[in-house]
Amino acid sequence: MQEPEQVQINYSKKVSNKKMSKITSFTKKPAGILLVLLVIALGGFGYYFQKYNAVAKNPAAESAQKAEEAKKKTEEVVSQISKLIMVTDSTNAVLATIADKSKLSGQKFFDLAENGDELVLFPNMQKAVIYRPSVNKIIDVGPFNPNAQASSTPATTTKATSKTTTASSTKAK
Repeated sequence: MQEPEQVQINYSKKVSNKKMSKITSFTKKPAGILLVLLVIALGGFGYYFQKYNAVAKNPAAESAQKAEEAKKKTEEVVSQISKLIMVTDSTNAVLATIADKSKLSGQKFFDLAENGDELVLFPNMQKAVIYRPSVNKIIDVGPFNPNAQASSTPATTTKATSKTTTASSTKAK
């Protein structure tokens, strides 16, 4: 009888060039992604570091920029209000945004106000205006006495407005 042939099986297959390039590109992708993320992170860090240094060196410039932005917004709101009512003197107008109406509860002037409304004080006209930009309407107008004592809180400002109402009725008599 013939002896069976022994077949030798080679388990180590050669990988084709196409398969090898897929394997190497797959292992290179995470490294590429990490490199891109690292560059983005370093760029963001550099940007904010530069901003921090600019403010640290000259904090007045930052506050001057914010003051200029506030002045511009005040002028825009006063311009919108002047289209709706006669504004005779808008010099030194002060703008405040109502952020939390609940803190103003119990004060008649703010009964119709909502969060997001703008309170504009016209010291030279001695008027206070509540303006709603979302509907471009004036909600309320009332007297305002810039000489009355007031703190930075809107509630105290409103109390000063109430005192003005009392004082102006006394003057009218």
